[in-house]
Order: sequence, then structure tokens, then C-alpha cells
Amino acid sequence: MAAVDLHHEHLQRRWGQEQWLVEERRQRLLERMGQPTEERPAVLRETSIAALQELLRFLHLLRHLYAYQLQSEPVERLRTLALGLWPEVRGKLNTFQGWLTGPWA
Repeated sequence: MAAVDLHHEHLQRRWGQEQWLVEERRQRLLERMGQPTEERPAVLRETSIAALQELLRFLHLLRHLYAYQLQSEPVERLRTLALGLWPEVRGKLNTFQGWLTGPWA
């Protein structure tokens, strides 16, 4: 995500667009990945997007809390969620990459 964030900031500066907060930019990216357009299919399913949004909220919380304020049960639940979600997200991204490099590319 950090590489995507840096690339997006570079494009915004280049085109003179307003700078969005990192969290807002990630949220917009996830929303767009769930919406098909006339040119491309949706990249992720709604359930994947909801799970990724939960993980992003946790990352935001993690950045603003001290380690002693974290509780082990929610952290373990989110770790399990992330590990279980990754194969699906990776598969969807690979499918999308295949679509990008289709016969018209």
C-alpha cells in the first residue's frame, strides 16, 4: 500500500490536484476496486473490500495507540482475518492483471 500511496501522491502533485489524506485515498481506492466500469470488471468483491476496510481501520488505530493499549484477542482476530483474506485478494489481483494484459493490451 505504501508504494501505491507514494505513486498516487506523485500523480496528484503532477496534475495539480488536492492532496488527500492517506486513509481517505486508500478508502477511495478500495471503493473503486469494487465497482465495475464500462472498461473493466470489478477487481474485488464487496466482502473482500469490507474485510480490507476493517484491516485499514486497525492500521490507523495501531499507528495512534501505544502497544500496551492493544488487546490480544482483537489483534489475533484481525491477524487471522488478514491471513485468510490474502489468498482471495491475491487471486483477484492476478485475475485483474490477466484482464489488463488481455489480447487488446
